[in-house]
Amino acid sequence: MRGRRRAAVGAIAALAAAGFAAGLVVALTSDRPTTLSEPTIVADDALLLGLDSERAAGAVALARRAGADWLRVTVTPRDGPVRRAAVDRTFALAARQRLRVMLDLVPAPRANAPEEFATFASRIAAQYSGRAPGRPAAAAFAIGDGRQPAGAYRRLLYAAIPAIRRAAPGRTVLIGNTGSDASPLVYLRALACAPERGAPRARGCATFAPLPGDGWAHRLGGEPATGELSRLAVLLRELRVQGRLRLPMAVHITGYRDDGAGGAYEHARRLGESEWNAAHTPGVRGFAFEPLRDRADGAGLQTAAGLPRPALAALARTLVVRPAGPGAVAIWGHVRMQTHPERFRVTVRLLDGTWRPLPRFNRTHHTRGDGTFAVTARTAPGGQAIDPRATFRLELRHQRRWRPAGLPIFGARSPLRPASGSRAG
Repeated sequence: MRGRRRAAVGAIAALAAAGFAAGLVVALTSDRPTTLSEPTIVADDALLLGLDSERAAGAVALARRAGADWLRVTVTPRDGPVRRAAVDRTFALAARQRLRVMLDLVPAPRANAPEEFATFASRIAAQYSGRAPGRPAAAAFAIGDGRQPAGAYRRLLYAAIPAIRRAAPGRTVLIGNTGSDASPLVYLRALACAPERGAPRARGCATFAPLPGDGWAHRLGGEPATGELSRLAVLLRELRVQGRLRLPMAVHITGYRDDGAGGAYEHARRLGESEWNAAHTPGVRGFAFEPLRDRADGAGLQTAAGLPRPALAALARTLVVRPAGPGAVAIWGHVRMQTHPERFRVTVRLLDGTWRPLPRFNRTHHTRGDGTFAVTARTAPGGQAIDPRATFRLELRHQRRWRPAGLPIFGARSPLRPASGSRAG
């Protein structure tokens, strides 16, 4: 298994390198809190739930190569037998690749009655609770798609979450499912009947009870508003103190989509910077990506023809290089799919075209247990001061050789500054 994983790593690195050489062609009974790891989630309903079984299998294998931990797929009350069979197929394919599956439970376009939606949610939760022999288990459930009116959505939560907890005890249930197309802050305030000062209170608040759920699901856009993401986490903490949430809630990143990056390299680089932003914002957990394959928008890990894009290498082996004062750079990364802490180094390209490790790596460095790392370098090869405009590259030690990994970084630059109190270093 370890050999196959390392072969996959080598293939990703080779594809990335080839692409740059060719001009970037590649690529409730109780409401107790449940434990949710910080997974990397990928989503692509068109591929995963499509009619083509071979393409679906290829999509799951692609998710695995990218270092994903979970797949995310959508189920609705209007799904027919064919789509339900595709969901079962996704679970089976995921199990073969040692991945888990998260289910988004989305109401039909016209609002369901809360009792009807609760019946649907209970049936799906029971089906994927893992309690029946031979039946798959969902890693988590998320309710809604961030588009339901706050009052109607609140009623769905009150009805559906107890039903899910009875049918699938111990499973994590996320609420919100907001996206970058509207402000999650406004939506959360309306949902919690806690409008900003001077704003009218939302309808239906006379019967308000603390919101149930284990966390808030949120999908990032291509240029995530880090300030808004931080304020969302802060607002969740404030609402918990005010008694408007039954449990403490973190923000869980369940999607990231960027269709306006302006080129394959910029798309891939912004992917890493977006993860850095999320990882360095207190109260935010996990990361995600969608779609797996382009549909004429340049946003996937593969082109529409199935060829790898730089984003594939950037997600599997993330590298972020930032200025850190005069003559220094701060380096952060995430090595996915590791079976144990990986030995790594960062090299810089010299004027003669050769790559030399930064002196910072004269001693051995290993990734953390979660695959991330963070170091600061102050000296370039030869004892020279670091040029932040230089090209940097992550390398991993495999079979006694250093091998390029991920996306080369053309010059250090600063992502949006995170809030203080970061958990990621």
